[in-house]
Amino acid sequence: MNTALGSETPRLLVVDDEENVLTTLAAILEQEGYEVVAAGNAADALTHIRNERFDLLLTDLRIEGSSGLELLTALRERSPETPSVMLTGYASLESAIDAIREGAYDYLIKPCHVDELKATVARAIERGVLGRALRERLGELNEANSKLRTLSEGLQERVDQATAKLRHSVDELAETNRQLEEATQIREEFISMAAHELKTPITSLRGSAQLMLRRLGRDDAVDADSMRRGLHVIEQQSGKLARLITQMLDLTRVRAGRLELNPERTELVRLLRDVAANEQTFADEHRIVVDTPDELYAVVDPLRIDQVLTNLIDNAIKYSPAGGEIRAVLRRIGDQIELSVTDEGAGIPAEARDRIFERFYRGSADTNKSGMGLGLYITRQIVESHGGEIRADSPPKGGTRFVVTLPSNDAPATAASASASASST
Repeated sequence: MNTALGSETPRLLVVDDEENVLTTLAAILEQEGYEVVAAGNAADALTHIRNERFDLLLTDLRIEGSSGLELLTALRERSPETPSVMLTGYASLESAIDAIREGAYDYLIKPCHVDELKATVARAIERGVLGRALRERLGELNEANSKLRTLSEGLQERVDQATAKLRHSVDELAETNRQLEEATQIREEFISMAAHELKTPITSLRGSAQLMLRRLGRDDAVDADSMRRGLHVIEQQSGKLARLITQMLDLTRVRAGRLELNPERTELVRLLRDVAANEQTFADEHRIVVDTPDELYAVVDPLRIDQVLTNLIDNAIKYSPAGGEIRAVLRRIGDQIELSVTDEGAGIPAEARDRIFERFYRGSADTNKSGMGLGLYITRQIVESHGGEIRADSPPKGGTRFVVTLPSNDAPATAASASASASST
């Protein structure tokens, strides 16, 4: 059985209006193992073409009432992949060209040799099978290409996402590295500043103590004024050392979020006057003037507000010229309390007024005045923890004025303390 590259029996439509020719062709082809459908006129052939599938059309060129070319046209519209072979007893170049133009695979002249008929039909069917296989493969290839494009697009999208994620990770790593380098630099600067700032009072303490010990070791009586001056230096420098240590501890608490407040109803006038008097003890070259009402209460942490006042007045003394006046003013303005400390120093440039509250920022290149850059930073943290604000400006007459505003919270002691405790962090 000739299956022409396929496992199914090929179906042939044979069309001829001569009955004996049609019968002969059908018999020859059926002997070759083909399934043959015979049509003796164009109408029957068209019905078969429109309703059935065939592997080959073998038709006479001239059919009564029609033409084999019309059947080729109908077949091409219905099944473009099905090959066709033309038969005619009227061979002419023109008819052959017409058949080829209409898509005929081959052209046979009647009467044709049986072997030639068999070979032509077999080749035509084989071509049809190969054509269908090619189209199927092309369809599969197109489908595969479509899937490949989809996968490629998906892969590209994943690559883009992975690249973006990697780029983001690289940026984060670079930023982390920058922060680490900055933290390392800050740590080294802090260690250097701390060593310098701690060394000065320790050296003064040691020097004064050694001087007093040498004098006590002599046989002559110790001079009271010398002893007083030595003790004054020791007290002054130990106080500075204590403040430096407090600042470093407070810095640790602030960074850890553990700057605790213990608010209570406090008389601020007495607190300010006590701080001013204590600072005046060590400020021989400055005059501290206090301007306050008779009394003024607020719910605050007295130790922390004492620290704020000490930092501001100490800062004013540090940056004021010898003989200058330090003025501390305390007022109630509406439901707020305003505290200002003004000095007669060189003032602060406008572009540096916000930076002076930054950690480790030092506004002066003079190492004898600059400190560790923690006093104003910690002061702001304390003020803001009380729900207040602090700012720096320049008075019309020059110098620098620090202004602190705090909520008055002037309520009965128990209720006020409870309220302040709830609002402190």
